[in-house]
This record gives sequence, structure tokens and C-alpha cells, in this order.
Amino acid sequence: MVFWRKKNKETSKQQQERHEDRLLHHKTDPDLEPSLENDTTGIDADTKQSLQESAEDILEDLDVTPVPEHTPVTDSEEAEDLSDHSGEGG
Repeated sequence: MVFWRKKNKETSKQQQERHEDRLLHHKTDPDLEPSLENDTTGIDADTKQSLQESAEDILEDLDVTPVPEHTPVTDSEEAEDLSDHSGEGG
């Protein structure tokens, strides 16, 4: 007779997470934390200003309506060109 113990799901999940953490973060790697502030100390004010889009620029970009490069007429012509003409005879 064979007996086995049913694993606790919480324990296996914790083991899996610990294993994934070890794969992603080596023991000797330093702990890196995300920056809480935007580090703009090396950028001068003029460059910083030019990188930020104004509200007017953003609204102008929204006014542009995309237009497809094809029309239904050209689509039907392309479909006719690509259709199989083997049954037409000739």
C-alpha cells in the first residue's frame, strides 16, 4: 500500500514564489527600489521645457483624423485581381 501526504496549496504557492524570486534576484544583487521622484537634476530648464508637450500640442494631435490609404473601389479591384479565374474558360 502506498501512502502520500497531500501538499498544502499555500505552502506550494509560497515555495513557488520563493523559487521565482531566487531566479529573478540573486543573493548578491543589491536591492533596487524605484525612484520616488523624477530625477531631472542633470537636465537644464530649457531642455525640460521642450520635452514637455503643452496642452495645445496634445489637442492638435487629437484633431487629426486618420484616413485609410484604400477605398472600397480599390478594395473591390484588388479582390477581382486576386480572385481565381480558372473557371472562366478561355
